[in-house]
Order: sequence, then structure tokens, then C-alpha cells
Amino acid sequence: MPRFPAFALFLLLLAPIASAAPTVVFLSVPSPGSAQDWVSGAVEDAALADHVVVVYVEVDGHWWGPKPTWDAPLTPVRSDGFWNATFVSGGNDIAASRFAAYLLPRSAVGAGMPPALAGESALPASLAGFPHAESDRAVAQPRAVPPIARNGTDLVGLCFGPYVGGEAPGTTVLTGPVLRDRLAVVAGNSTWIRTYGVDGGLELAGGIAHDLGMRAAVGAWLAADPGANLRTLEALAAIGNAGDADLLVVGSETLLRGDLSERDLVTYIQWVRREVPGVPVCTAEPYGEFLTRPALVEASDLLLVHVYPFWEGAGIDGAAGRAVVAWEQLVAVAGGRPVVVGETGWPDAGSPCGDAVPGPENAARFLHEATALFHDRGVPYFYFSAFDEAWKTGEPCGVGPHWGIRDGTLQLKPGRLPLPPPLLSVPGGTGIPTDADGDGLCDDANGNNRADFADVVLFFNQMTWIAANEPLKAFDYNANGRIDFADVVWLFNHL
Repeated sequence: MPRFPAFALFLLLLAPIASAAPTVVFLSVPSPGSAQDWVSGAVEDAALADHVVVVYVEVDGHWWGPKPTWDAPLTPVRSDGFWNATFVSGGNDIAASRFAAYLLPRSAVGAGMPPALAGESALPASLAGFPHAESDRAVAQPRAVPPIARNGTDLVGLCFGPYVGGEAPGTTVLTGPVLRDRLAVVAGNSTWIRTYGVDGGLELAGGIAHDLGMRAAVGAWLAADPGANLRTLEALAAIGNAGDADLLVVGSETLLRGDLSERDLVTYIQWVRREVPGVPVCTAEPYGEFLTRPALVEASDLLLVHVYPFWEGAGIDGAAGRAVVAWEQLVAVAGGRPVVVGETGWPDAGSPCGDAVPGPENAARFLHEATALFHDRGVPYFYFSAFDEAWKTGEPCGVGPHWGIRDGTLQLKPGRLPLPPPLLSVPGGTGIPTDADGDGLCDDANGNNRADFADVVLFFNQMTWIAANEPLKAFDYNANGRIDFADVVWLFNHL
């Protein structure tokens, strides 16, 4: 074997290590016909504070820029390496079909640099030596999403906040064995889990869930700190690339809280999609946020929407139906993407929120009625939540610690699971039968969310079918152990 002289080896150790060249990339560009008036991207392997991005657009074969204006030609690079620029400043800019971004050292900026273009046929030759990227508008191509459905469990998915007793995120580090024990508790209840962090031990949750036969939607908790967000996104990407997530969730309610702008959030989503090929990526927001943000919809492989009739101040009667209506609104704007209820639930303690009254009976009723509707309509969902978490003390109405189907000792609360036998739409009705007055009986036989004479007629005409297909307890109005004409009389008399 040849041997290197010691002095030669010493020189090799002193030789400088080649560093990667600075690059600029596009992450979000508008699709054809989109009203999105901005582009965004990232800068890599550069001293961020010492560089700027310069953006040009091509309209009808002619280049214009820099954008947004000649008077403001430089796009700063943020401390996390991301940038965004408005490209519509007049004329027909919104019709731009191609975009170019150059990465310039601040020391190169001066008179005539960057050069101004006003309908030129080519990009400036003076910028040819600088890192740059070009991109056409592109039709969004959502990734395939694995089935979010039950596989032998009561529930499709559970939101998994594992902090019980005096534990809390940011102060408690959960070990693998502790997480395994807590996930094992809910593994028999739910096919999927959804998590909300990638540190403090939670980075292990997806892999452990897979070991237990569950599927995992792994979430990154983002806030207003760009540096902390970048570290969190890198950890999320590592989990995805390790195969420990079936779905990656970039932030939860960041728009609602005002922690991120839509541009920031879309850029983060696209960065994760770029870093983790093959795993579907989304964010989670209240359903109203998606209705007015087409750029957010286009960036997502699916829509993970939070639907809380409780926070809307709705009474328990018809609350489950409200959740389905909200889901249907999102289906109409999703462009064929799956729409998944990312959170819904009802607290069992605290103060009322409008007409919404917390309590064990209402919490169990909402769980049963909402899941029955979801299962009947094929609505995928994650129910909130697995456990009561005492650290959640900041929510209005004092309900924060009281959303779990299990208490803080991991015990299943009375009347929650197993789910009652499913209610079915009665032939000739309009939906799943409901309990219109809260007495545990389905007096709304035709599923139109009210009890009226049409229910009596339908019940009379479908007594045989109801007896054969529906849970007896829900329709045996007179409690004689069978479905018969006496129940028709009872229903008529109690309208």
C-alpha cells in the first residue's frame, strides 16, 4: 500500500475545503391565470446579509424590471434564507409568463447595477456571471395522499398532544418509552395520529406510531421567529426523509395567530415539498382562511382544516351538521385536493361560548354525531384530542384543558368510546337522523336538523327498514324494546 510522507499529509490537512457556490432558487411562482402578484424563493450557501435578489419578469416576450420598481430594485434576503418580491407594479405585469432572479453581492450594487429593463428582448448580459434562476408559470401538481380512513378502529385520526400532569411543551422532554406507552394507549382507538412538534422528543412520535401499526401526520410548530422556524422546518424534513411521516404539516393556525404572512407560509410549504420528495405536504388553518387564499390552496397537497362549531358559538343541536357544511365549502374550492378535517371537537368543562355549552354530555354527543356524519359522508378527520392537557390554560372560556377523549391520567372518559352503532340515512330522508332536542332519541328521522310531521310520515313508511338497519336505542321512542306503531304515535305526540 502506498504511503504519504508526513509533510505531504500535513499540507493536505491545511488545504482549504471547497465550499458550495451561492445559489438562488424559486419556490413559489403563480400558476397560469393566477392572480398571485408575487414570487418567492430561497438563497443557499451565501452570506445572507451581504446579498440581495433582483427579479425580472417576461411579458409577451419582453423583459421588464427589476421588480417591484426601478426605484426599489432590490429584494432583501431574510435571516432564514428566504425572499419574496411583488412583481406587479403597473402595465400588464400580471400577465408575466416567465421570471428570473439574480443573486448579487451588495458590493456589486451601484450606478447602473442592477440594470433596468423596459421591454428588452433578453436578460442583461452584465448579470451573466451572477448566480441566477429562471422559472415559467407552472400548473400545481398535488401529490397523492394516502387514504385517511379507519382500519379497524373507532376513529380515523386523533390529535395527539402527549403532555399530561404538569408536563408542557418547551419544558418537558419526552423519552421514547414514554411516547410509546402513550401512543399505545390510543393505538386501538385511532388509525392515524397528528402531532404538533418536532423537538422535545416529539421527533420520535412518527416512527413509534409506525411501529404500532398507525399512520402519522407529523406537524411542525411555527411562530414568528424566522431562525427558529428554519431549524424546525429542517427537523421536519429530516423526519419526512427518514420515512417516519405519512403526511407533513407545516405549521398550525399561523395565519390565524398572525405569526406568518401568507407569502411566508406558502414559501415554507414549497421548501418542504422540495426537500422531501414523495411525501404530501400541507398546513392547518381554520376553514375560513382557505376560502380567501387561492395561493395557499395551490401550494398544498391537501387542505387540513379546523372546524369548531363550539368556537362559532353554535348550540349542540345541529353542531355536527355545521361541521360537514364547512367541509363541503372547502371541497368546492380545493381543486380536487383531498379536504381533511384537521381538528374538531367539543370541551367537557369550562364556560359557555355563545350558545355552545361545554359539558360531558355535549362532548360525548358531538363526538358521536360528528363521527357518524363523517363516516357516512366519507369525511376524513382528526378528532381533537387524545388527552386532557392541563398546560392549556390560555384559551377563552377556560376550556383549554378539557378537550380530550381521555383524561390526564390517560383513562377513557365515560360514554366516549366505543362509538355507538352508526346511524344511517333512512331511505327517503335527506341526511343522517339527529336528536333534535337532546333526549338521546332520533326524532329528526329524515336528517334535516328539525323534528316535524315529515319525520312521522317517513318513520311510518320505513318502520321495517329502521328496525332492520338502525340502532334500536335511537328509535325505540317508547322504550318497549322494539320498533312498532306505538313509536309512530309517540313521535307524533312529541312534535
